[in-house]
Amino acid sequence: MQIFTPSFLKGLRSNLNYQIPTNTTAIEFYDGVDLTQYNKYYFQVLVFENVDEDPKLIYGTKEDLQTKYGFDVSDFPSYGVEVDRGFLSTSDSRLKAATFSTVRFLLQCRRLSQLMSYTWLNEVPENIKLSRKVFDSYNLIPETFWLERDTLETIDNDFKLNKKLSRLKNTEDDLLDYFLIKPKYISYTSISLALLLCGQAYYLDQDNNNKWTKICDPIFSTYEMVWEYALELSWDTFYASRIDLSSSTGMPQPPYTKVTLGYPPRPDEFSCGQDKIEKWATAQDDDEGLGFYPEEGSADWNNQQLKRVEPPYPYLPLSSS
Repeated sequence: MQIFTPSFLKGLRSNLNYQIPTNTTAIEFYDGVDLTQYNKYYFQVLVFENVDEDPKLIYGTKEDLQTKYGFDVSDFPSYGVEVDRGFLSTSDSRLKAATFSTVRFLLQCRRLSQLMSYTWLNEVPENIKLSRKVFDSYNLIPETFWLERDTLETIDNDFKLNKKLSRLKNTEDDLLDYFLIKPKYISYTSISLALLLCGQAYYLDQDNNNKWTKICDPIFSTYEMVWEYALELSWDTFYASRIDLSSSTGMPQPPYTKVTLGYPPRPDEFSCGQDKIEKWATAQDDDEGLGFYPEEGSADWNNQQLKRVEPPYPYLPLSSS
């Protein structure tokens, strides 16, 4: 088991000291993907029709979800956090890919810590209130519905849901369920949290003409939530941990690792005041004091030397992906 302590993260950060020349080469694996090819694929979304009510879990094709609700699902399947392309500009594609992997990992660490800290503020916007609500009930399966064209069908038992899912395998394209966290996966017990963190959770924004708005920008990709991570929360630690999930069967099911995020009670003013929490929670990637990236064009920038991955104050969650 790996515990993601400050020393561990600083070790990862120090390994980025490559002498890489800077140029304007794009990151190849960011470009050229037409996501409309997934319009017939099924996705899961978490929706809050009323911020005071419990959320709903809805299954539907990307196309049907957009038609029925007007969701902006153009980025389905979710790609997770995006790394600044200029920061990784290099002519060596192998080195670029290796550096990208570490930088993205550490950016996910930062994003998770910021989001969880944000929920501790007294005054927060609606989307952060809903994020807190998901954290507080992350292991409860929401009321579930199946969307077919423009009709919602209540799914009130596992048999009905499994029957719906089995029909997806009888189509010409048997990958239509590829981006679903299935009930047989261990990660399904925390599906609300998974959908929040991969950008597939929405609410009706009353301050924006009742427009369906994404609660949280994606930190993980949909692929990671299906294949790699089962998420849990721990109420008594500030550190996250990650362990392998083993299976003695001949056909193991994803995901293959479990990440437990630290989400302890909010510290009091003596331990870490609201001003410090807000500074960290709202810090931008290019902030001078609490930024993730160094100043563009500087020696640190050219050598991929990251600045602030973990929070600078004690008692704030140190989270990992």
